[in-house]
Amino acid sequence: MAYGSTHKYVLRIIDHSMIYVAIAGSYTPVVLTLMNNWFGYLIIAIQWGTTIFGILYKIFAKKVNEKFSLALYLIMGWLVLAIIPAIISQTTPIFWSLMVTGGLCYTVGAGFYAKKKPYFHMIWHLFILAASALQYIAIVYYM
Repeated sequence: MAYGSTHKYVLRIIDHSMIYVAIAGSYTPVVLTLMNNWFGYLIIAIQWGTTIFGILYKIFAKKVNEKFSLALYLIMGWLVLAIIPAIISQTTPIFWSLMVTGGLCYTVGAGFYAKKKPYFHMIWHLFILAASALQYIAIVYYM
């Protein structure tokens, strides 16, 4: 697609919006399974509220601040620190090791994404693939 085209602009908004959905979507089964209480519902509300905010920001901001968006992604991801006790007490070390390693892959990948250097966007995608695979395996096979 041509640089600056409307199609590219719209698809970029959708692409970046789905990052919020993926983060909140990763939290939802874990929190609903392990924390079926008010605190779990609060975590889910924060995740999905931030998702809605982030998507609306991407759609309506005149100039999107990419560093703000990246920070929001990382904050959403590392909100997991609030539920670590429930995760450790109700799952196996394999589960939380895979989840934490996935989170670290996302975080390291974000560092590559933030730097606009040749091939760093591709490296970022490799980290994202590894992270999502690790967390998928954790949720499907070890939760």
